Amino acid sequence: MNTLSYQPKYSKYLLIFALLCLSYLYQYNHIVFYAPQSIHQFRQADCLSIALNYYQDDMNFFKPQLHNQMSQGGTSGFAVGEFPIIYYLVAVLWKIFGLHLWIFRLVEILFVFLGLLALLRIFESILKDSIWALMITLLLFTSPIVAFYSNNYLTNMPAFSLVLMGWYYFYKFYETHKLKLLYMAMLLFALAALLKVSSAISYSMILCVFFLELFGWIKIKNHAKLFHKPSKHIPPLLILPTVMFLWYGYASWFNARYGGSYTFNSVWPIWNMSRTEIHIVCNGFMTFMVQQIFNIYTIIVIGSMLIALIILAAFKKIPKLHLLILGILILGTVLYVLFWFNALGNHDYYLIDVLPLSLFVFLIFFVGFKTFSQKLFNNVLIKSTFFIFLVFNMVYCQNNMKMRYWIDINKPERFASENEIGRWAFMHVNYVKKMQAFETLPYYFNALGVKPTDKVISIPDSSINISLVLMNHKGWTSFGFEGMTQNQKIEKQIKLGAKYLLISDSIIYKDASLEPFMHDYIGSYENIDIFNLQKKR
Repeated sequence: MNTLSYQPKYSKYLLIFALLCLSYLYQYNHIVFYAPQSIHQFRQADCLSIALNYYQDDMNFFKPQLHNQMSQGGTSGFAVGEFPIIYYLVAVLWKIFGLHLWIFRLVEILFVFLGLLALLRIFESILKDSIWALMITLLLFTSPIVAFYSNNYLTNMPAFSLVLMGWYYFYKFYETHKLKLLYMAMLLFALAALLKVSSAISYSMILCVFFLELFGWIKIKNHAKLFHKPSKHIPPLLILPTVMFLWYGYASWFNARYGGSYTFNSVWPIWNMSRTEIHIVCNGFMTFMVQQIFNIYTIIVIGSMLIALIILAAFKKIPKLHLLILGILILGTVLYVLFWFNALGNHDYYLIDVLPLSLFVFLIFFVGFKTFSQKLFNNVLIKSTFFIFLVFNMVYCQNNMKMRYWIDINKPERFASENEIGRWAFMHVNYVKKMQAFETLPYYFNALGVKPTDKVISIPDSSINISLVLMNHKGWTSFGFEGMTQNQKIEKQIKLGAKYLLISDSIIYKDASLEPFMHDYIGSYENIDIFNLQKKR
């Protein structure tokens, strides 16, 4: 062990400093104040909507609400999806410090930083080298999907961070056999799965090890059992399936009772898709989504490491424990891809759940590298080369973040294809032309005498909540009321209490059937026309 390279006393401070520097590089200091925008604004708005409704209306944890009045026949926004602990926590903080969007984003960032600190400790404890541990940990924070969703409204990165924390405590359990550490690990894995059900991949891997040991098929620790007291280890292992059954059972009952749902708590499998749909997903992944995991050179490096490990495993050149971990993770990742295949063509946050495989590939590869040659492992030139590689990934991620938010964009073609640039540009233009004005619309509403409690209809917003959340008004969008024409929807929504009609795209005026609702025009704000619906038509 190189004592100069192994400095666990100081490494955590170096990591925090580096993360703060990268946060500035990625322009978190600006983004932290932004409303939901860029890719998956749809889902971001849903998350923010729940937190806002907790804060503004009812702090009943078990009755989350959305701005869209799509439940109970169009009279409420009651709907349940993932475990809303983060939304509730944010609402509590808003009660204390006031309503500030940056509080929501900072909560998410805090989760991620804690997760990365846990990851650093795992790598450092195993490799006994703080420099390698720091660089590999920081490499994860150069993944565009990690950088983007770490400072966001979705629960994916907090869930992933809880998984990293869970692995830290499980590793400590592996070292000490202390039962309380296993309980802590399982609680963290359970909370991660409640936030994002697909985060249970890591738990599934541990469960596989437990059963393989239970039936005497493997011994993973010095030819002894890790789970040497099954009767004591079963209770903590049951935490995750128990809480998942309780929460998602409750979510299913709640949504059935109120008739509203903003997400599906299920799989999106490849076997339910046609060949054409599969081709579309594959094309979307290869031409756009893969570039959101890491830059292509990093993916090639990770792939090469994985191939090398598989070849070495075939010749029995890696430890059985590493082989077992690698095998279960590969199997788990393949199953995850098959079960959620439909999402991988345009839902980049689903790719976060494949990152554990890359982390373990790095870990196992570097453990083998150290075993092969301690001298090369400590070589300054090799470490310097990897550091240059790390810096390249940082610049790549910075460029990707600029494109996602279109901040001070300078020659993105250096690191992006025309297809990728075109997609980001389309999202940005669509947001600016159609949605951005809703963020400041309430100021104009005040001048018109529109009250914060007045319900509105916002068309042609096809999302559940985007325009409603941006202006923080309850009401309806073009979403929902299946089987009805837009005319019929508006008629029904007026009866349900809609007071104003907002039209944010002139394409709506081509629908002559909507003309009766446009008699009482009261004003325009940028691209948004406003009509009073309460006067007789």
